[in-house]
Amino acid sequence: MIVATRDTHVIPISDHSRIGDARRTIGELAKSLGFDETRRGKIEIVASELATNLHNHAQGGYLLVRSHGLADGIEILAVDRGPGISNLAECMRDGFSTAGTAGNGIGAVKRQSQVFDIFSQPGVGTVVLAQLFRAAHPGPSRFTVGAISVALAGEPICGDSWTASVSPRGARVAVADGLGHGPDAAQASLNAMRSVEMSPGQPGTMVVANAHRSIASTRGAAMSLCDIDTEAGLARFVGVGNVAGAIVRGGQILSMVSHNGTVGHQLLKTQEFTYPWTKDSILIMHSDGLTSRWNLDHGPGLAMRHPSVIAAVLHRDFVRGRDDVCVVVMREGA
Repeated sequence: MIVATRDTHVIPISDHSRIGDARRTIGELAKSLGFDETRRGKIEIVASELATNLHNHAQGGYLLVRSHGLADGIEILAVDRGPGISNLAECMRDGFSTAGTAGNGIGAVKRQSQVFDIFSQPGVGTVVLAQLFRAAHPGPSRFTVGAISVALAGEPICGDSWTASVSPRGARVAVADGLGHGPDAAQASLNAMRSVEMSPGQPGTMVVANAHRSIASTRGAAMSLCDIDTEAGLARFVGVGNVAGAIVRGGQILSMVSHNGTVGHQLLKTQEFTYPWTKDSILIMHSDGLTSRWNLDHGPGLAMRHPSVIAAVLHRDFVRGRDDVCVVVMREGA
């Protein structure tokens, strides 16, 4: 199973008119993916409710939207820096409202979604995740992945790319950051990820070397690859340039080592480093659009949330704002 790279679209909810814009945009995405009328109706309800909540309760925020790539799904993340929710259980109940509305928002989103999660910090903000699929939910996987890949403001496409796959022995995640921004950077990073997807089972050092040859005609990229081997209890990491990798476990962050260089232009050295991996480990990989000072100390429970929620919180709180950004989070289990 391969979950291919997908750009994440940012829809700011800056005023009431953007609620309708969000519903129409996400409805058109569902139509392009072959959602039938009933499922398109569900995802339009989810989009409208999430956007309305951002406008009414958080005084604005934004939606992060991407096609899931697995079983033709759509993922929506509603992100804000609003007042947060002090009683999550109460806010899920239909009829509950703090803004004089009907109070059907979060409860309706959960009912319509095939995957749902929420993380809120009073005084800091809230992230809500909703995933809907064209047909039946693809079912539980040995690994769950969340990713955000957002272009620098004003650019038509993100120059960062990612890919993830699951094998009988474990999983593989790779991230590439094409030099610069825009279409040329995207070409370099996308070609690097296609090279990864065409090399299943090969050692990470060989995969990076293959990518180096395959993108020699492009402007080049920073690139990292991590193989999670659950049988051996190891994570094997190969990094070239400033795509960072880390393992989070028990509140501790173990940063992984990359070598200097540029895949496609100057591959000085490829070396595999191994790190312990346990069932409660979380893998986080990101381009330098995310500051290196990130952490998961956002209150109780963030490390237990869906990887997409973790990625959205990291993007909200640690994005540099002057570069493309890609952050990928993977953990074992649903």
